[in-house]
Amino acid sequence: MSTEFLHISLGLLAPSPTNPRKTFADLEDLAESIKAQGVMQPILARPWPSDYPTPANRGAAPAYEIVAGERRYRASLLAGLDELPVLVRDLDTRAVLEAQIVENLQRRDVTELEEAEGYQLMMRDHGYTADELAEKVGKSRAYIYGRLKLCALCDECRQLYRDGKLDASRALLIARIPVPALQVKAAEAIIRDGWPHGPMSAREAANHIQQHYMLDLLKAPFPMSAHIVVQSTGILGTRAFGEIPCTECPQRTGNAPDEYPGISPDVCTDPTCYAAKRAAHMAKQVETEKAMGRKVITGEAAKKIAPHGIYSHEHGDYIALDEKSYYGGEYKTARKAIKGQDVPIVMIEDHRKGALVPMVAKKDLNEALRANGIKISNSSRDPKDLARERARKIEIQYRRTLFEQHHASARMAINAAKKPELKHADLALVARQFWAQRGSDAQKRLARMYVPEAPERTEQDSQWQDDDWRRGRRLSAMIDEFNDAQLILFLLDLALVGTLDVPTYMDDIATPEPLLAAAQRAGLDPDAIRADLGTKTPAGTSTAPQAAPAPAPEVSAPKFTIGDRVRGRADACWDNGEPINIGQEPGTITAHAADGYAVAFDDGTRRTYLPASALETLPAEASEPASTPTQAAPAASDTGQAKASDKPPRAKKAAPARGATAAKPKKQAATAAKKSTGKAKTSGRASPAGGKKARAGDDAEAAPYRCPKTMDMLEGATA
Repeated sequence: MSTEFLHISLGLLAPSPTNPRKTFADLEDLAESIKAQGVMQPILARPWPSDYPTPANRGAAPAYEIVAGERRYRASLLAGLDELPVLVRDLDTRAVLEAQIVENLQRRDVTELEEAEGYQLMMRDHGYTADELAEKVGKSRAYIYGRLKLCALCDECRQLYRDGKLDASRALLIARIPVPALQVKAAEAIIRDGWPHGPMSAREAANHIQQHYMLDLLKAPFPMSAHIVVQSTGILGTRAFGEIPCTECPQRTGNAPDEYPGISPDVCTDPTCYAAKRAAHMAKQVETEKAMGRKVITGEAAKKIAPHGIYSHEHGDYIALDEKSYYGGEYKTARKAIKGQDVPIVMIEDHRKGALVPMVAKKDLNEALRANGIKISNSSRDPKDLARERARKIEIQYRRTLFEQHHASARMAINAAKKPELKHADLALVARQFWAQRGSDAQKRLARMYVPEAPERTEQDSQWQDDDWRRGRRLSAMIDEFNDAQLILFLLDLALVGTLDVPTYMDDIATPEPLLAAAQRAGLDPDAIRADLGTKTPAGTSTAPQAAPAPAPEVSAPKFTIGDRVRGRADACWDNGEPINIGQEPGTITAHAADGYAVAFDDGTRRTYLPASALETLPAEASEPASTPTQAAPAASDTGQAKASDKPPRAKKAAPARGATAAKPKKQAATAAKKSTGKAKTSGRASPAGGKKARAGDDAEAAPYRCPKTMDMLEGATA
């Protein structure tokens, strides 16, 4: 595609006949700017196609067609320029249209009708689909079709739109009227009938068109084949309506298919005739019913009974005979329920449909129902629904009573306890309910923390159940497996996870006080952590920590991967000091579980969760499952002398405290409970046995491992 930059005389240029843009505002201002500074951006043009007709105001065909920049061209004419900077490019007609539609129609000053005409041109003459256009202009398919509907406006209504008398919303309502003459009539009514407050609102216009111009003969109260001759006198004199039936009337769209292509054949295009026939048909119905001795209610009296029309079985003190309701437990019409009884019928006008509806007074209906042995009900609802509603109310009352009595009982128990605490089942209940109330983002964040590796997809999992969903499902199940300390930590996480989001609509992004206070209680220094991240403290947010003892040195937790051979530590305890009692049976890591692991032991037992501190790497000589019974675990004094080469560097073994043994779990639990007081009060890290600091160069065995970042922070919390 060749491109040339030329300065071309304005006389050799002409606007494109395919340009959808027809209005050019503020040309005088642009002309003044061009006089002062010239044309800063060249226009785009192509050689004038040989198959294009010569413009009406020219004696000969121009040399170039303006593809983009017609507004600059027109302003240059006003400014008196002789030539313009032009990029001349060889383009086919389809490419020209794309440039005009995609580029020009993105401008704010392009009207909705011009946009619609551009889309229509591309679809009608150049084979574009709505989906292709939507992709080109970055809009939805529904948007394209909504704009295209404006092209159904007749020429007169298009001019009203261009003159600013109709906006796009009202113009679109008028475009839905299939008959051009009725479009003009509707447009004039919408513009005029809003006086003195201006045109009708979009809602008023919609109601007006619905009531006056969408007349479906299939829903008419009178038959289309009926001869209903009406003499109507107006400002134009007396006119006769209905001299021929609707089936033969030229105002019926089906009788003039060439004039109304694509329109349903049973649409009346003469609202005046339709209204006259409807009124005449109603008058004839009233006369017939009165002749039969029935009471008839019409006009304003009927509107008071059924102001919105007769659309259900009950209206005021009257019941529609042919509308269904529940009588004696069966869903049927009132006419069928009182069959065999002589009940006075009242004919009431349905002003919405233009018809008389047979109804009976409630008192007369009830007497007839009793005579037929049907029990009177004050409700029109299904008896089964009523029974369910009664059962629901009883259940609500029961649950509230149960809740209130549980509250009273729990309050008495808590007040009577020397040291109030929640039972394990109650802790799990709180955790489950708190977890269920958290939003999806918070649940996703916690699930990734507690379940780092997503569980494998099962055959029952759908394609929408991604890794995070399966993590969340696993964490939901883990709540029932947590011990007290783990539940307490989980509740803390649930309480704080909501403080992690930073709204985009707030200028004040100060760190929430609950998160800062929790960090300080844990012995952390929020300002130091912020400094490590290389960020500054937001103005007005003080994160100075309270004075706290210096934390003890951290001990790296042993890390394993799936498939590693491990065995239990003889001195393994839960975070509250209770012995785990797993012995030293060898096993294999099968999965990650929160901050611990799932292990399958060689003796056939499986543990879904064990903390990392409870496991150690199995020595090389014992890495294969033994064929003989498991040997007794070595004494604690022997464990400390194991060779360093027996373990990989990442699984450094922490030996029991001096003098500790693995063979007495009860004594070990008591010792652990005493040792819990030796930890740093704010950091949660364990100090050496007895709470005393180890001397430099002391060969004493290290204290049992306590991870400072996970569950071990809560050791002793439930003691």
